[in-house]
This record gives sequence, structure tokens and C-alpha cells, in this order.
Amino acid sequence: MALKYDPEYEAAIAPFKDQQRPVFENVHKLREFHQNLLGTVFRMAPVPQTVQEKQFFTKSTLDGAKVPIHRFATNDVLAHPAPQPAVLYLHGGGFVSGSVDMYRPVVMRNANASGCVLFAVEYRLAPEHPAPAGVEDCFSGLVYLIEHAKELNIDPKRICIMGDSGGGGMAVGVALMARDRGVTPKVAKLLLIYPMLDDRTIIPEDSPLRPFLTWQPRDNVLAWTALLGEEKAGDPEADVSYYVAPARAPSLAGLPPTYVDVGGLDLLKEEIIIFAARLVQEHIEVEMHLWPGVPHGFENYGTSWTARAAGSRLKALKTY
Repeated sequence: MALKYDPEYEAAIAPFKDQQRPVFENVHKLREFHQNLLGTVFRMAPVPQTVQEKQFFTKSTLDGAKVPIHRFATNDVLAHPAPQPAVLYLHGGGFVSGSVDMYRPVVMRNANASGCVLFAVEYRLAPEHPAPAGVEDCFSGLVYLIEHAKELNIDPKRICIMGDSGGGGMAVGVALMARDRGVTPKVAKLLLIYPMLDDRTIIPEDSPLRPFLTWQPRDNVLAWTALLGEEKAGDPEADVSYYVAPARAPSLAGLPPTYVDVGGLDLLKEEIIIFAARLVQEHIEVEMHLWPGVPHGFENYGTSWTARAAGSRLKALKTY
């Protein structure tokens, strides 16, 4: 059977179907487009008023640069006498766009629904700050949570790393760093939403996926090139750190239990399926969802798949 959009999703995007996605001249144009689009979309749903925000700072393990970390939690969770589970949240944007400010409504809704304390890292973006700046910034966030767990009233044995798209790739990179650098306590869980894992992702010109893609192959190339540089991005023989492109890791042994989901019409689905299979081969607990008929960023349009994905992610946030 030929690939097709889920009927509900197709109906939801019908008003925009005739709009051509721009062909971006450079990564800065890609960033501008995403900042405008997602900044608007994320603010369409109500934002809970019970969630409080506070900013902290740590220093990047790369160069000592100041890294802001924003805590989001409800009043009830903040007032709880016992240490609470925490989530290190790494926003999406393909490594080249996004910010805590842009993702604030998303983080607040997750904090309100899950009952967890979410800490969003304002990591540095490429190309101004190429790899490994971003992932080292995010790793610094994990170290900060562990070292300051008592004063933050969080349980260092119950830290989940969560990220979507580029942030999902960062999340795996941080978990691999924590494994290799002997961080204790160990990361309790990974929660990955269509993560970007492999700079070598290619798709044939005649692939039946192409008409459905929202994150385009050319977007992927621009993003990875900004992060790794033209000489390395996409080259299977290049010396690329697997903390930056986790699909290149020779072993995934020692990673925590992992939740991952992706749409069936997503450019990244094959690399994600391969990643999940590798986790299974290492006897790591995996929950994976392949949502049929929807592309990258599908949950920005209200359909039954949006609700099912939200429910699955929320359950994963509540069970670690």
C-alpha cells in the first residue's frame, strides 16, 4: 500500500497544503523560518498558570561559558517535602534554532501534566557555536542537577533526559557522556521525540517519503553542516564524535531505559528504528512508537495521534 497521510492529519493541514515550504539559502534562513513558525504554534494552546520558573547558571564543561538553566515546576511540587523526580529538557530546533523562551509553553505544559521538575538548558547553537559546544553545555546541566540536588530538592537517582528533534540527539549524547565519564548516580531514563541521531542520513531522490516530509533532506544537511562543518558532515569516514552524532557510537551498552517515538512519514524514522533495535540488542528496556501517517513535528496539529503521543510521553515521564 502506498504511503499516505493519516486522514485526520491531512484534514488538519488542508488550509496550508498549497503553501510551498521555502528552499533555504543558508542555515540562518532556516533558523528564521523555524523561530517564526514554532514560536507562533507553541503559544496557541493554553499555558498553565500554576507553573513557576526560576533561572540558575552553570559553566560549560567545554570552555567554562555561562549556561542558563531554567527550572519549571508547579507550586505543589515545589512545596513537596521529599526530593522530586527531575527532567533535564533539551529543546528542538535542529541544533541551529530554538530557545528556552520559544519552548517555554511546551515545557510548562509538561511540568504541569507530569508533576516533575523540568530544567530546560539554554545551550549554544550552531553555526556560531559548532560541535561540541551544545552537547557539552547540556552535559553541564546534568552535572549541575546532580551536584545541586539537595538544594533543588530533586532526587539525583531519578533524572530523566528529554529532548525532541535536535534536542533528542543532544539527550542521547549527554547520556553517552555520562556513561563514559562515570557520572553517578546514573541517568534514570531517556525520553526521545523523533531525535536527530545521524549526520549521514540520506534519502533517494525517488523515495516515496519525499512528498510528505516536513523536515526536508536539504534542511537536515544544512543543520548537520552547521554543527559539524562541511568537511565532516555526512562523511562516513570523518572523525565525528558520537556524542554529537550518537548513531556513530560503536556501542550503546550502558544507556538507561529509553522511550522513543517518531512519525511514519519522518525523514529520521529509519535511523531511529535502527537506534531502538540496537538498544534492544543491548538488552536495554525500550518503549518505541511509530505513529502512522504523520511527519516530523506532527503534534503541532491536533489529531487523535497527537493525543495518543502526548499520553504515551506523559506516562513515560511518570514512570521512572
